[in-house]
Amino acid sequence: MPPCFRHAVATFAQYLIVILGFLFVLQRADRLDLTMLGVVLAAVGVGVGFGLQNIANNLISGIFILFERPIKVGDRIEVGEVHGHVVRIAARATTVRTNDNIDIIIPNSSFTSFNVINWSHGDQKVRFRVPVPVAYGSDARLVERLL
Repeated sequence: MPPCFRHAVATFAQYLIVILGFLFVLQRADRLDLTMLGVVLAAVGVGVGFGLQNIANNLISGIFILFERPIKVGDRIEVGEVHGHVVRIAARATTVRTNDNIDIIIPNSSFTSFNVINWSHGDQKVRFRVPVPVAYGSDARLVERLL
């Protein structure tokens, strides 16, 4: 079992034990007024709802990407300042590998909110423009052969 998985399980178990302990204490308290607890839990629920709004947006955007397929694994894309090949599309985020072999994880909501340039949407052949400055009077055929 990888260490990151063990850490995730341990953290989840710790949270679960704390929550179960809290519920056990509440069950044993006979004279505790639960009205205030209800107010606090309602406020926490509103906060969690606002926090999960971004996650829900990414999940729904991921479903649209997977079914509509505006981008696919292997496509050459450009989103904002990120240029690279799509290597993985998941429910919450998409992984793009740049020319420097750096994987950038982009939330799926970026693909539905911003302009996306898909260089290889219809054809895997991609043309890049590379300006080459050449001095006036140079032999154009020699420059062409050297390139």
